[in-house]
Amino acid sequence: MGNRIRAKVSVPLDNFGPLKLKGRYLNGVGTFKASLENGVLVVTLDDLEAKGKPVPAPMLAQFKKQNLAQDIQGKPNAAATIAKFESIRIKDGAVILKNKVKE
Repeated sequence: MGNRIRAKVSVPLDNFGPLKLKGRYLNGVGTFKASLENGVLVVTLDDLEAKGKPVPAPMLAQFKKQNLAQDIQGKPNAAATIAKFESIRIKDGAVILKNKVKE
């Protein structure tokens, strides 16, 4: 798995591309990459399957374009927590958090 982590997901499809599936969710298992870039948490989808089958390539491509953690910066408590870290990365399937050194 290397620099990725696997997790169950439930993704709202309210405003997904040209589809307007209000109240509908895509439930499945995804493989993600995560990092901290210039103090911003970046989580991107690498692969996704639903009911044990890969999601269609065009749908996967749309999900891959998004930073799934983009809304975190707008939430003060979450942003303050993220700001405490110097780095966030995934190695050998584990999330590794490195705290900032206090001056």
